[in-house]
Amino acid sequence: MKTIDIPKGYATIMHQIEEAGEEDFDNLVETLGGDRNRLMDILSGLRHKGLVIFHYSRWGLWLQLSAKGKKSVKIVWPDLPYIKYS
Repeated sequence: MKTIDIPKGYATIMHQIEEAGEEDFDNLVETLGGDRNRLMDILSGLRHKGLVIFHYSRWGLWLQLSAKGKKSVKIVWPDLPYIKYS
């Protein structure tokens, strides 16, 4: 079985998306503060791991957690420094 390790900072982003249910990228940047490009790099990595789903619309990029992402956040938030999903 494959294990996915995610730093706690990434888990924070996933937790924010989970709380919103579906999150607009621009709003996520505003809420979390920080660099847009760095956030997009993180989200792209989470997408590659199958934890975040991107939805494009004429209003921008919307994000939501996959079933795997939701399970991962529920397992560890907020107690562990890393998500370990098997």
